[in-house]
Amino acid sequence: MRSRNLLALALAGVLAVGAAACGSSSSSSTSSTSTKKVGGTISGAGATFPQPVYDEWGNRFKSQTGTPVNYYPIGAVGGIAQVTAGTV
Repeated sequence: MRSRNLLALALAGVLAVGAAACGSSSSSSTSSTSTKKVGGTISGAGATFPQPVYDEWGNRFKSQTGTPVNYYPIGAVGGIAQVTAGTV
């Protein structure tokens, strides 16, 4: 039963990230737009398969906000354990 809950949690996380990726984008090419610098650091951990996508998104986010995004590909179960422990 616990493994089913962990699998469901991992799947929900993947779906949430996928839905966030479907957000709108601005096609405006004006150079006068300002970017608000947020600060801090965002850390995450989880499956190894989506790491290249998360790294690209993290690089884009950092270039827009100045906030670094660190993703540790330790496997889905390890990622769930890190979230549960509050380390990411």
